[in-house]
Amino acid sequence: MLREDYIMRLFQLFSESLAKWLSKRKSENLDLIQSFNSEVVKPYLEQDIQFFETKSRDQLVEYFNHIYPDKYERLTRLEILSEVLYQRATLETDSNLQQNIFNTTLNVLQYINSIDKTYSLARENRISDLLHR
Repeated sequence: MLREDYIMRLFQLFSESLAKWLSKRKSENLDLIQSFNSEVVKPYLEQDIQFFETKSRDQLVEYFNHIYPDKYERLTRLEILSEVLYQRATLETDSNLQQNIFNTTLNVLQYINSIDKTYSLARENRISDLLHR
């Protein structure tokens, strides 16, 4: 019970942090990626976004397996990563890099779906969105 409460609170805090950052995003700020790293990525994933965006799905899964031995926390952190990657891709101006990040996001979400037995409408909607890009 305590573990589930911790994981739910972790995801709730991440969602609040992401919402706060997205509200800032509307202003054209040159330090957008730096603030994204310091406010949204590092506090929840312990690395900056550049670390994650260059990895394949298998490398990401291996990294998360090593860092987070608890299955539920690992899946939650991967879910956070998928949203972080999605938001990062929306900031990218290089269409090839953007598509690569979207593909990695899709692969991570499909991996989560294959492992997690809990149905998530938000995850299914995000996968559908990514498949139609």
